[in-house]
Order: sequence, then structure tokens, then C-alpha cells
Amino acid sequence: MPTARPQHRGKLAVSYGRAGRVTRKRSAQSSRFQTLIKYFNLYCKHSTMMGLKYLVEDRATWTVRFLWTIAYGLILWLMWTFIPLIYKDYFTSSIKDTQDSNDFPTEHIEFPGIAICSVNRISLRKATMLATDMFDASISNMTVEEILHAIRDLGHLYDDDIKSVKDYEGIITLLSMFYGDDYDIAEVMKYLTPECASLLVTCVFHGDQRNCSDIFSFRRTQNGFCCTFNYHPNDDRHLELVKDVGFDYGLDITLDPMLDDYFYSLLPTVGFKVMVFGPRHYPDANSGGVTELLLAPLTKGYLILTALGLSGSDSIRSYPVGTRNCIFRNENPTVYKFYSSSDCIVACRMEDIWKFCNCKPFFYPDLGLEKRYNRTCTLEDVPCIGKYKENRRVVVPYPKKSLKHLIKENTTLYCEVCYPPCNDLTYNVRNDMYPANPEQFETDSEADVNHSILHIFFIHGGTPYLKLDVTYKWYQYLSDFGGICEFFLGCSLISCVEIVYYAALCLSELCTSRNDAETNEEAEIRHEQPPIQDIYWNELVPRCKTTKQLKRLRKVPKRLITFSRTYVTKLSS
Repeated sequence: MPTARPQHRGKLAVSYGRAGRVTRKRSAQSSRFQTLIKYFNLYCKHSTMMGLKYLVEDRATWTVRFLWTIAYGLILWLMWTFIPLIYKDYFTSSIKDTQDSNDFPTEHIEFPGIAICSVNRISLRKATMLATDMFDASISNMTVEEILHAIRDLGHLYDDDIKSVKDYEGIITLLSMFYGDDYDIAEVMKYLTPECASLLVTCVFHGDQRNCSDIFSFRRTQNGFCCTFNYHPNDDRHLELVKDVGFDYGLDITLDPMLDDYFYSLLPTVGFKVMVFGPRHYPDANSGGVTELLLAPLTKGYLILTALGLSGSDSIRSYPVGTRNCIFRNENPTVYKFYSSSDCIVACRMEDIWKFCNCKPFFYPDLGLEKRYNRTCTLEDVPCIGKYKENRRVVVPYPKKSLKHLIKENTTLYCEVCYPPCNDLTYNVRNDMYPANPEQFETDSEADVNHSILHIFFIHGGTPYLKLDVTYKWYQYLSDFGGICEFFLGCSLISCVEIVYYAALCLSELCTSRNDAETNEEAEIRHEQPPIQDIYWNELVPRCKTTKQLKRLRKVPKRLITFSRTYVTKLSS
């Protein structure tokens, strides 16, 4: 049997030493740590991020590695200082309003809601009729004049004059005895308010003579029951649109102030208070979006309207309300079917008044809220409501840093969620007042005529619109983020793929080593030196084939068969 050649003996006779015995736990921890170090070195050497290879290069000294570590730490600090700034701009400045290049046709926008309220809140004629009915009912020993004086105290429900309950005992007793204990104070105040049929003399809309009772309704406003035009907060009724612009295509009203009917006035003057507001918004001046002006008797007033629209794109719906700072009409309905910031603030105020006084002022809307606020404030609640108004003069509708200084405990009404609507139309009003000539009014009465005329119209066509849309897209943020990373670290999306790749390899090896853990004895046996044996070289030589087997190879030439037979014979010998 041939032996190994001398030059191979030295190599084959090498003696392999065995490692010292260690515990299984310590060896596993050491193996995991070595695995982490190994893949960290591999990543640093082969990463596309510039400079990482100098941290693990064999020729680099510890001083060089330390300097590179400091440099990388400084770069990472600078990078993460700039990234939050971009992130903040993306979520706070990504939604902006820009003016649309094309103006919306004025002929297609909604005509504003109009509310006409007499400064006189209690009609003398109606108060006299009520006093007479109470006197005839013999519910009290008071005279008609004394009952009239008591009815006058009902006007304090408008201005919340702070008095004690004892000052209202007379009228409270009269109302309870005349209407019963379960009477509705809102119906009483509605009865005492001057009627629209008496205040409105003639009405012309879009150049056509109209019956005032057909286009005006007697509804609640901040100033009590008033004559309202084009005010439909809780239905899908078709609103009046602007048919055309100019003096001849608006709303013209002739008003009778009824100076001889004054009994309780809100202001130290006479005439009318006119409010211009959105047709689906509750007319509340404290909630914003309402323009108020006074119209004196024998005055010709011109209300020249212009509008500014705000249109929110559907692309901003996915953003939080606090980011876009607006709410769409069908997102969060409050008092009525459609969302309105004015209605939201009114509902917030109603909730706050209910907590303080356990009642609801009669002039606030009650549609859909009867079950929740089932008690209307009476004269007994006037002192409570008066104190409430003193403590709640400031309203903060939604969270905003510039309004934080207004928020004070028990002195500010904080509503939190009453954001402006995303789609809205704001009406700007310019008023011009001129004296009216009494001779121009044709009347059958010989009494002095103190009528007023009010013209409300749009002066020019085309309504500018502000479009609320996303101006900072997500891919722009991604581009800026990638630019900063490229500038500071020289990395790209491939660098992220590399991190995932090497992390996956490292985790795979760690999991494999954990599942294939062995005992100490098995580990020792595995690391023992395998026995070294001499090689029997004939085992490497292929076995010979017989002549019959060779002949079966039809395509093999005879010379090759003869050569193979001779070569096999020599090897066998």
C-alpha cells in the first residue's frame, strides 16, 4: 500500500488544540456578540454611506477611528436638527389658501340671509291687549296700567339686566296665573314682538314685486324674533341666488318703524337693526360672520355687497382637523343638519349656560334640542344669566396659540372644536345712508310718514375664491428628507435597503445559532480533532470494465477500446 509523500506528512500531522471548557450561557452570549460585531463590520466595509469604512479599516489607528466617530456624531446631530423642521412644515404649512385664478360667477352664488329687527322689542299695542286680557280674567287686583308696567319687565330677558328675583315677582305671578305653570316664555315673547306684516310695507326682489309674507319668516335671532329673508339652516330648501348684479337686481324693502308702538327699546334710538349673514348660519354677532347696522326712520339705505368664497379641496379631508383648521359641512353637524361655526359656538354657549343656570335663553334655536334643553330661561333666571354674561364675554372657538392668553379660568368660554367651515362664503357690506323724502311714500293715512327704504344688491360680477389645498405634497417632503440625508451622510434609499439586508442576515444567524444550541459535551465532541488516516490511492482509481461491457459502447472506436484495455492492465499490475 503506497504511503503518503514526505511533503504531505508535515501538514497532515498537525495537532489541533481544543478550547477550554466554558458554560453554555456564556458561550451563547459571546457568540451573539461576535455575530453582531461581524455584521457591523461587514456593513461598514460595504455600505454606500461615505466614511463608514474608516471606522473598521484594519490599517486605521484608534485615534483615526475616534475622530471619525466624533465627526459622525456631529453630522447625525445636525441632520436630526433639520429633519424635525421639515416635518413640522409638512404638517403645519402643507395646507394653504391660494386665490383661484378664475372668479366664480356672482350669478351662481347664494344671496345672503337678511334679518330685520325693530329696535322696539315689545309692541305697545300687543302689551296693552295682553294686559287687558289679564285684567278681564280677574287674576289680580292690579289695574291695566300696573299690569303694563309689570309686562315691561319681560324686556330684561333681552338685555339680562341684573336684578333680584323679588323685582319680578309681579309679572311671574301674573304669567303663572294667566297661562298656567307650564307656559312657554318663548311663545309669550313672540306674541309681544312687533309683527312682520306691520313692519314690512313693500318688498321687491330681482325687480319683481313680491308679497313680504311669502319671502320673509318670523324666526329667532340673537336679537329675539325678527323678520328673516333667505334663512334656512336645517333643510335642503333651494336658497335664493343672485340673479344679476346692479341696483335693479337686489332686495328692496320699504319699512315702517311704527314709532307710536314703542314700548321697550333695546337701544336709546328708534328704527331698525339689520343683520346680513350666511343663509345657513344662525345670526349671532358674537359668533362672527354677521354684519349689523342701524337704519333710522326717513332714511334711504344702500347695502352694497361683495363676497369672498373659500373652497376646501377633498385632498385635505385626510388631514386632522387641527392641521387643516376647518371642518366640512357634512363632517360634524351641531345644532342643525349642516355644520356651521356659528351654530357650533351657539351650541357651546347653550351647553355652558345650561351648566350655570340650568336653562336655555328663549331666542336661541331649539330645533332638535328640545329633549336636551327642556327648560327655557324665565325672569327667575335673569340674575344667573346676567352674572354668566359678565364672566363669559370672551369666546375661544378652537385651540390656537395666539388665543392662549385669552383663556382664563371662569372668565373665558373655551369651545375647542368650533373650527371655521372649509367651504364658506363671506359677505362684505358697504353701507351708504341718505335722508329720504317723505313725499315719495304713497299712503292712505294722513298721519306723518316715517318710512325707511333699504336697497341690498351686489355691485359687480365675479366672486373671488380662495382655494384651500395641499401645497406641500408627501413626495416633496420625501425629496427634502432625502436631500438632507444625502447632504450630511451621502446615503440614499439603497442605504436603507442595505441596513435591512444586513440586519436580516444577522437576525437569521442569531436565530439559527439559538435553535441549534448544543450541550457542553456535544460541543466538546464536535470540536475534537478527527482521526487522520493514510489514503489508499487505489480507491481513487475507477474500476475497470470488462470487454463485453466495452463492446456495448457502439459508438466508441476500436483503438480507444484497445488503449483502455492496455491502460487498465497496467494499472492493475
